[in-house]
Amino acid sequence: MKGERPTFRGGGGRSGRARGGPLRRALRAAATGVYALACVPMAAAALAPHLGWAGWRIDMLAQFSAHAALATLAALTWWVLMRRWRFAAAALVCLVLHGIVLVPGRAPWATQRDAASASLGPVRVLQFNAYALNRSAEEALHLLLTSDADIVAVTEPSYPLLKRGWRDEALRGAYPYFDQNPRGWYMGWQYVLSKWPLREFEERDNGGNPSVVISLVAQRPPPWGDLGVVMIHPQSPRNAGRWLQGNELVDEAAAVVRRMREAGLPVVLLADLNSTPAGVRNQRLVRRTDLKRCKPLLRAEGTWPSDRRWPERIAIDDAWVSPGFLVRSWEVVGPAGSDHMGVVVDLLAPAGPASAVAGEEGEGEAGDPYRDFGLP
Repeated sequence: MKGERPTFRGGGGRSGRARGGPLRRALRAAATGVYALACVPMAAAALAPHLGWAGWRIDMLAQFSAHAALATLAALTWWVLMRRWRFAAAALVCLVLHGIVLVPGRAPWATQRDAASASLGPVRVLQFNAYALNRSAEEALHLLLTSDADIVAVTEPSYPLLKRGWRDEALRGAYPYFDQNPRGWYMGWQYVLSKWPLREFEERDNGGNPSVVISLVAQRPPPWGDLGVVMIHPQSPRNAGRWLQGNELVDEAAAVVRRMREAGLPVVLLADLNSTPAGVRNQRLVRRTDLKRCKPLLRAEGTWPSDRRWPERIAIDDAWVSPGFLVRSWEVVGPAGSDHMGVVVDLLAPAGPASAVAGEEGEGEAGDPYRDFGLP
């Protein structure tokens, strides 16, 4: 009729939605496929720290649990925003699996009140893999001297460092006591330098095997008493044989730590463990002893390789401490020509038993280590 308005039924709109509907469904299906594929490595990375005992390749994947956890957190956030609840739930499960190995086993941190406690004494330690091919002896020596550590663990020192540093009067004055493995050799593989007198806790093999547990007792000044010091350097797990041998050394060190604890000693273990907190070696160490790792959970920092930055640099060097210790600070230093960064840890340590050789001032088996070293 004249004057009537035309009626639009919206058929064109429905047709447009019909054309758009399959496209959206196709895109959603494609995204679902991509998300499902992403879940495979995500799940593998989350399970690796729990299955690392099954083989060295799985354990190698487990070393990057912290990196995988961050990627999983990003995926979880995205899937929540996209309302993909099943994928978000899968990511949450994987994140929990990472947290189970990354969160526990960390040493507690000191508060200001703890720092003023009369029952805790200061201990400062340095763990440093100096690198056997390091030609920067002056830089490495400077790192040792400026660390102001009470106990220094040096692994793989180069000949220039031994020749230059071990003759240095400043080093001898700062660290009048030390032990080396192997003892009496012209060049050692591992050294413990100390401001305090040292004696051996348990005899060890002196046949030149670098895979041994160095167990010492440091005689701290009164009233703090004795401190157990353990040093190990498990081989890098570049093949199955080295991986197994390194794991066995960790088990031996755990047994020594347990015996030290039975003797009433507070214990600090220093190591280039060749394992991050999620690796098999670290998990075995903290589960078979009461030791806790000093590296802070939320510190995005590593020690190797020194020419990279986190996340390419992973944390394989550290200090582990028994209950009663509190961490005041944790920092990386160096590299001073090494392929590793050093780790300096400031600690508050509980008192140990009174020294059984008080007054001997460390005149034990090692004698004068600098003289016994035998450099011309």
